[in-house]
Amino acid sequence: MNNLVKLIWRRQRNTLWFAFGFTLLAIGIMTGMTVSNLRSTDVLELVGDSIQRWEMYSGDYFNAYSNILIFIYWLVGLLLMNRDLKDNFNQFLFTSGYSRRRVYWTKYFLAQGFLLVTTVAGIAVQYGVAAVMLPSGIGFHLAWAGVLTSWLGGLLISWLFFAITWFAALIVGQTASLLVTAAGFTLSSFGTLPIYLKLVNNKFWHLSEGQTLVLGFVLMFLATAILIVWGSWLFQRLSLEHNGEYLLFPKLRVPVYIVFVAYLTGLAAVNGLPITIAITFIFTVVFGYAWLWRPKLGEKWHQYQQRHSARE
Repeated sequence: MNNLVKLIWRRQRNTLWFAFGFTLLAIGIMTGMTVSNLRSTDVLELVGDSIQRWEMYSGDYFNAYSNILIFIYWLVGLLLMNRDLKDNFNQFLFTSGYSRRRVYWTKYFLAQGFLLVTTVAGIAVQYGVAAVMLPSGIGFHLAWAGVLTSWLGGLLISWLFFAITWFAALIVGQTASLLVTAAGFTLSSFGTLPIYLKLVNNKFWHLSEGQTLVLGFVLMFLATAILIVWGSWLFQRLSLEHNGEYLLFPKLRVPVYIVFVAYLTGLAAVNGLPITIAITFIFTVVFGYAWLWRPKLGEKWHQYQQRHSARE
């Protein structure tokens, strides 16, 4: 273990170990509560027959890949980048002689390696608790088709959610605003699934279920790669000049503004009426501009006081 890895590990080990412990505890408790309350009169099989197909399995009582793991990736991506920026740990590493690129990728792969270990342990706890605590008379039959597809799809979703919060924490300089931005974008992202399904199944072409799944996996991987690589490019240009502002990179105002307006308007356009789409567009245009460009009321009041004092 080289010195840079040691420095980053000492800095982040408490956060990572907390994530590890919380994951195992939460998965163990949730799985145990679910299976222990079942009776053979309610269900004969914990896992449904669709586990036999090459698709992600999510049943009434058992998910082949726990949603808790996805949440942990989301949370760790947010915490690691934000804490290092707010506590000036990145600046300390920069002055220690390490290149910014090396710092960025060392942090990223250290986090991903530990999260992969956490994922394996979490899956082991989930399946182990389900097998041990399952009441008699209820079967627990798995199939590699559904299990492997679920693990791969779950990892891709986890990596994407990590990339979203990792990238957001890199460009947003205010912790409260970061939480609102990351949570809002993540929750709204679930609305992109209907859009995706409509795009791949329309009057011009129609993809099979397998093709739809594979294409979805590829798109998630590409989105993750773009955010992580773009984050590396931005990390090398990180400056304290705009520390405390909403965006640490002012040149991103226009791209963020366009994405914000287009993204929310697009979500409204899926199932919304024309009036709903129009209202959403107007709201995002006005709110986005006010959020990204207009000074806060406190700053405007301070400017007014300065002008009033100068006149006196």
